[in-house]
Amino acid sequence: MKKVSFTAAGDALTVRRITQDTERFAPLAEFIKSADARLVNLEAVISDGSCFPSAFCGEPWVTAEPEVLEDLLQYGFNMLGCANNHSMDYSYEGLYQTMAACRNAGVAYAGIGKNLFEAESPAVLELPQGRVGLVSVTSSFNMAMRAGYQGPKLPGRPGVNCLRTSTKYTVTGRQLEVLKEIAEETAMNGQHNNAVDAGFCLPDPEGSLPFLLNYFYEGEKTEKHTCCHRGDLERITKIIRESADYVDYLVVMIHSHRIKRNSYNEPADYLEEFSRACIDAGAAAVVGGGTHQFKPIEIYKGRPIFYSLGDFIFQNHLVPVQPPDYMEFYRLPPTASTVEAVRANRSYGRLPLQADRGNYLSVIPYFEFEGERMSRLVLKPIELGFELPETLKGIPGETDEETARGIAGFLSKISAPYGTELEYRDGLIEVRL
Repeated sequence: MKKVSFTAAGDALTVRRITQDTERFAPLAEFIKSADARLVNLEAVISDGSCFPSAFCGEPWVTAEPEVLEDLLQYGFNMLGCANNHSMDYSYEGLYQTMAACRNAGVAYAGIGKNLFEAESPAVLELPQGRVGLVSVTSSFNMAMRAGYQGPKLPGRPGVNCLRTSTKYTVTGRQLEVLKEIAEETAMNGQHNNAVDAGFCLPDPEGSLPFLLNYFYEGEKTEKHTCCHRGDLERITKIIRESADYVDYLVVMIHSHRIKRNSYNEPADYLEEFSRACIDAGAAAVVGGGTHQFKPIEIYKGRPIFYSLGDFIFQNHLVPVQPPDYMEFYRLPPTASTVEAVRANRSYGRLPLQADRGNYLSVIPYFEFEGERMSRLVLKPIELGFELPETLKGIPGETDEETARGIAGFLSKISAPYGTELEYRDGLIEVRL
């Protein structure tokens, strides 16, 4: 019977080098390396700094030198998910250099490629215990990031493996009449309606009212519901099903920023739909990231769904360089320094990301499979140095007992609606299977 173990970490938004000879580094590296397959989401472009920035970014533009990737891999990771909202911050050349850096480092990577066939294909890790595959997907992206298939006469489009989604808003009849009145009197849909008549846009769904790029429907109660794009969901689950022919275990990494209602700790409807569909198709686990907070854990059909593991490295405040576009957005002159721009970013937010301690707490799961059965799942609480000096802030390390118990309690609370039972014991959070 095959037996393979896994560790996984959240998002590594890493832009500066990390020193390994620290008390914070060794214990985490040891825990991560205790597994056979070790996964993390690389949330940065790896380049030599010569690439022009895209007209869009994941906010901010994130790039790092190849040596930063080498430092990340010193934790022991041997598989990288690369699909996220920062994957093409530095356009196609940044994408190509990231791919080259991963190849040069000898690490399996997934989620990006010269075309959609490459971007959607699983990365494969050969282990003595078996073969592990990784599919990496993002549902947070600019449309210009999407990889495309090659056609009979045209090459494929470089980019990222993307999952499109849609949102349906249901409102009461009274509310819908108000929206119709606003739409008519402002003529906000005039250009859209002409485009539909001319065949440049598909007709609106039956019974819908387009309003500010969203669709509203009449119903008994007011609510929002998100769902996956049928074509993308079928495409990705087909890959998962077919992977059974050449890998023993396949893990899906999904990068998602959207939420159900108002809390970052609530997975969006489409994220639940997508994750469960991946398990139904044969995935061994789904590992989520995106927002900087951890989300619930669900054990679905005996297999884990980590809706978000939050951050593993969070150096958003240490980005080395930003284009003039970033300065313009924060009403600074194009000659402003990156430090000035980062400070401006913090000043505009009521609770900047770097000021919220919750963004600096996370867990690293360790789970084992024996044959088709997951036999063990524990989580190691970690913290990313919220109180440390700016140069060390955002780098992971072990946490104290009080914080670990707090993480366990909060994770238990938000996972309870999914029927997940957690228990903190001897520095680890055990998940009852």
